Amino acid sequence: MSEERKMRALFEALADSVDALTDDELLAECREEGRSPEDVASDTRAVMRDAVKGFKQRSLVAAREKHRESAARIASTTFRLPESPAERRALLSAVIAQHQQAGRLVTAQHRDFNEMTDEDVESWLQQLGHLGLLDRKAEPGE
Repeated sequence: MSEERKMRALFEALADSVDALTDDELLAECREEGRSPEDVASDTRAVMRDAVKGFKQRSLVAAREKHRESAARIASTTFRLPESPAERRALLSAVIAQHQQAGRLVTAQHRDFNEMTDEDVESWLQQLGHLGLLDRKAEPGE
């Protein structure tokens, strides 16, 4: 018998023994342990509520973990960009010209590229790279 089956059998036996007790026996057992039946009932409801919540949120927990892994992968991947700000701006303009859809996304936020900071340009290039709009294999100057 597997360990999981043994544990399940133990819990079922415990549940059966509690189920076999009368209400008076349960109340007496609680009081013998120095606990009020109300506290035991409240704790039991909390355990059950947490178990149901955990079960209902298992997809959410899995999605959050997948998102965390994706974000970590994206954060660890960088693209080799030109060294000078002017060359990076030129690359951004070239990518936007080549990919009109990406250009509309960028211009929605920054209508005048001259007002973008150098950090914004670099950030946009990294994001466009993650979207597959930069050639990873092509190194600047090659």
